[in-house]
Amino acid sequence: MSSVYRVLCLSHEPAIELPGEEWLSGANGMELATRAMVERATNELRSHQGCDLLVGRFSYPLIEVGCVTSPTWPTDHGNYHNGTKWIDAEWLRLLYHAYNETGTALADVAAQMDRGCWSRQRVRRLRTLLRIA
Repeated sequence: MSSVYRVLCLSHEPAIELPGEEWLSGANGMELATRAMVERATNELRSHQGCDLLVGRFSYPLIEVGCVTSPTWPTDHGNYHNGTKWIDAEWLRLLYHAYNETGTALADVAAQMDRGCWSRQRVRRLRTLLRIA
């Protein structure tokens, strides 16, 4: 299945797909997209210097989201990791609903996730791209 990789900006409410450049899966798209983000290698990315950016993998709809950070690139969500941490869009949809639970095992899982890459705020901002009504 071919995919398109686009940069997502979570500094907007809700998150947006950045216009302009996109990368195709058949041409090392994932690697090119993540490298462009880290290096802020396109004009559109330069205008989002201080923003919370992710990579979205689309096979219409969004099917996977990658958190791209490094030990030298601080993020507002407090995580520092090498490489890209990918998660299925289906898991993010489930996590979105878990954040709205109270007193259940799902609420306990959500509490653990809130301290990492997929915080309540980040997942909430992705809701439109995740097609959550």
